[in-house]
Amino acid sequence: VDRSSSMSADDMNGVNTSALAINLAIDKLKGVNSECIYFSAGYLYEAKCFKSTTKAVKDNFRVSSRGGTHTGLSLYSVIRRLSLRVEQKKVVFIITDGQASDLKYLEKSIEMSELLGIQIVCIGINTGMLYGFENQELLNIQTVEELPSILKQVIKNKLIA
Repeated sequence: VDRSSSMSADDMNGVNTSALAINLAIDKLKGVNSECIYFSAGYLYEAKCFKSTTKAVKDNFRVSSRGGTHTGLSLYSVIRRLSLRVEQKKVVFIITDGQASDLKYLEKSIEMSELLGIQIVCIGINTGMLYGFENQELLNIQTVEELPSILKQVIKNKLIA
Protein backbone atom coordinates (compact mmCIF):
# COMPACT_ATOMS: atom_id res chain seq x y z
CA VAL A 1 0.00 0.00 0.00
CA ASP A 2 1.39 3.37 -1.08
CA ARG A 3 1.74 5.72 1.88
CA SER A 4 3.65 8.45 0.05
CA SER A 5 3.02 12.09 0.87
CA SER A 6 0.80 12.51 -2.20
CA MET A 7 -1.84 10.45 -0.40
CA SER A 8 -4.19 12.85 1.37
CA ALA A 9 -5.39 12.20 4.93
CA ASP A 10 -8.83 11.27 3.56
CA ASP A 11 -7.30 8.90 1.01
CA MET A 12 -5.13 7.29 3.69
CA ASN A 13 -8.18 6.82 5.89
CA GLY A 14 -10.02 5.08 3.04
CA VAL A 15 -7.00 2.98 2.10
CA ASN A 16 -6.40 1.97 5.73
CA THR A 17 -10.03 0.95 6.16
CA SER A 18 -9.99 -1.04 2.93
CA ALA A 19 -6.67 -2.74 3.73
CA LEU A 20 -7.97 -3.73 7.15
CA ALA A 21 -11.27 -5.02 5.75
CA ILE A 22 -9.70 -7.06 2.97
CA ASN A 23 -7.16 -8.63 5.33
CA LEU A 24 -9.96 -9.54 7.75
CA ALA A 25 -11.78 -11.19 4.84
CA ILE A 26 -8.67 -13.05 3.65
CA ASP A 27 -8.16 -14.41 7.18
CA LYS A 28 -11.45 -16.27 6.73
CA LEU A 29 -10.34 -18.01 3.53
CA LYS A 30 -9.08 -21.52 4.16
CA GLY A 31 -5.52 -22.05 2.96
CA VAL A 32 -4.92 -18.39 2.10
CA ASN A 33 -2.33 -16.32 3.96
CA SER A 34 -1.62 -12.62 3.68
CA GLU A 35 0.55 -9.83 4.88
CA CYS A 36 0.04 -6.12 4.44
CA ILE A 37 2.96 -3.76 3.86
CA TYR A 38 2.83 0.00 3.41
CA PHE A 39 5.63 1.72 1.47
CA SER A 40 7.14 5.14 0.88
CA ALA A 41 10.65 6.44 0.18
CA GLY A 42 13.05 3.91 1.67
CA TYR A 43 10.57 2.81 4.29
CA LEU A 44 8.45 -0.34 4.62
CA TYR A 45 5.87 -0.67 7.36
CA GLU A 46 4.46 -4.12 8.07
CA ALA A 47 0.88 -3.68 9.26
CA LYS A 48 0.27 -7.43 9.26
CA CYS A 49 2.73 -10.28 8.88
CA PHE A 50 1.86 -13.74 7.57
CA LYS A 51 1.95 -15.26 11.06
CA SER A 52 -0.50 -12.86 12.71
CA THR A 53 -4.24 -12.55 12.39
CA THR A 54 -5.59 -9.23 11.21
CA LYS A 55 -7.83 -8.97 14.26
CA ALA A 56 -4.77 -9.17 16.54
CA VAL A 57 -3.02 -6.28 14.74
CA LYS A 58 -5.97 -4.14 13.63
CA ASP A 59 -4.50 -1.02 15.26
CA ASN A 60 -1.54 -1.27 12.84
CA PHE A 61 -3.83 -0.10 10.04
CA ARG A 62 -3.77 3.53 11.19
CA VAL A 63 -1.05 4.66 8.83
CA SER A 64 -0.36 8.23 7.76
CA SER A 65 1.37 9.39 4.61
CA ARG A 66 5.01 10.45 4.22
CA GLY A 67 7.85 10.36 1.71
CA GLY A 68 8.04 9.51 -1.97
CA THR A 69 6.67 6.70 -4.12
CA HIS A 70 9.41 4.07 -4.18
CA THR A 71 7.28 1.32 -5.65
CA GLY A 72 10.16 -0.58 -7.27
CA LEU A 73 12.34 -0.98 -4.19
CA SER A 74 9.32 -1.86 -2.10
CA LEU A 75 8.11 -4.42 -4.62
CA TYR A 76 11.59 -5.94 -4.68
CA SER A 77 11.45 -6.48 -0.92
CA VAL A 78 7.96 -7.96 -1.10
CA ILE A 79 8.93 -10.32 -3.95
CA ARG A 80 11.95 -11.54 -1.98
CA ARG A 81 9.73 -12.23 1.03
CA LEU A 82 7.15 -14.05 -1.09
CA SER A 83 9.79 -16.14 -2.85
CA LEU A 84 10.52 -17.83 0.50
CA ARG A 85 6.87 -18.81 1.03
CA VAL A 86 5.64 -22.36 0.32
CA GLU A 87 2.26 -21.43 -1.15
CA GLN A 88 1.84 -22.35 -4.82
CA LYS A 89 -0.17 -19.29 -5.82
CA LYS A 90 1.39 -15.92 -5.00
CA VAL A 91 -0.19 -12.57 -5.81
CA VAL A 92 0.96 -9.05 -4.93
CA PHE A 93 -1.68 -6.32 -4.84
CA ILE A 94 -0.28 -2.80 -5.12
CA ILE A 95 -2.48 0.15 -4.22
CA THR A 96 -1.01 3.50 -5.30
CA ASP A 97 -1.98 7.02 -6.28
CA GLY A 98 1.16 7.90 -8.21
CA GLN A 99 4.00 7.10 -10.52
CA ALA A 100 6.93 5.12 -9.16
CA SER A 101 9.94 7.34 -8.60
CA ASP A 102 12.31 4.38 -9.12
CA LEU A 103 11.36 2.94 -12.51
CA LYS A 104 14.64 1.06 -12.94
CA TYR A 105 14.01 -0.88 -9.73
CA LEU A 106 10.37 -1.37 -10.66
CA GLU A 107 11.36 -2.91 -13.99
CA LYS A 108 13.83 -5.31 -12.31
CA SER A 109 11.30 -6.22 -9.60
CA ILE A 110 8.63 -7.04 -12.18
CA GLU A 111 11.13 -9.19 -14.12
CA MET A 112 11.97 -11.04 -10.91
CA SER A 113 8.27 -11.60 -10.13
CA GLU A 114 7.72 -13.07 -13.58
CA LEU A 115 10.68 -15.44 -13.18
CA LEU A 116 9.33 -16.59 -9.82
CA GLY A 117 5.72 -16.93 -11.01
CA ILE A 118 4.44 -14.19 -8.69
CA GLN A 119 1.48 -12.34 -10.15
CA ILE A 120 1.17 -8.55 -9.73
CA VAL A 121 -2.10 -6.62 -9.73
CA CYS A 122 -1.82 -2.85 -9.45
CA ILE A 123 -4.75 -0.69 -8.40
CA GLY A 124 -4.22 2.94 -9.35
CA ILE A 125 -6.23 5.64 -7.61
CA ASN A 126 -6.90 8.33 -10.23
CA THR A 127 -3.59 7.63 -11.94
CA GLY A 128 -4.29 6.90 -15.58
CA MET A 129 -1.41 4.90 -17.05
CA LEU A 130 1.29 3.91 -14.58
CA TYR A 131 4.74 3.65 -16.14
CA GLY A 132 6.33 0.29 -15.52
CA PHE A 133 3.00 -1.53 -15.33
CA GLU A 134 2.25 -1.58 -19.07
CA ASN A 135 2.40 -5.40 -19.18
CA GLN A 136 0.85 -5.99 -15.75
CA GLU A 137 -2.74 -6.05 -14.67
CA LEU A 138 -3.65 -2.44 -13.87
CA LEU A 139 -7.04 -1.47 -12.52
CA ASN A 140 -7.80 2.22 -12.35
CA ILE A 141 -10.32 3.74 -9.97
CA GLN A 142 -11.20 7.41 -9.74
CA THR A 143 -11.56 7.73 -5.97
CA VAL A 144 -10.58 5.81 -2.86
CA GLU A 145 -14.30 5.21 -2.22
CA GLU A 146 -14.23 2.67 -5.08
CA LEU A 147 -11.43 0.69 -3.43
CA PRO A 148 -13.52 -1.71 -1.29
CA SER A 149 -15.55 -2.98 -4.23
CA ILE A 150 -12.55 -3.34 -6.57
CA LEU A 151 -10.55 -5.15 -3.87
CA LYS A 152 -13.43 -7.52 -3.26
CA GLN A 153 -13.66 -8.24 -6.99
CA VAL A 154 -9.89 -8.75 -7.37
CA ILE A 155 -9.66 -11.05 -4.34
CA LYS A 156 -12.57 -13.10 -5.66
CA ASN A 157 -10.98 -13.38 -9.13
CA LYS A 158 -7.40 -14.01 -8.05
CA LEU A 159 -7.64 -15.96 -4.80
CA ILE A 160 -11.00 -17.72 -4.77
CA ALA A 161 -11.67 -18.57 -8.44
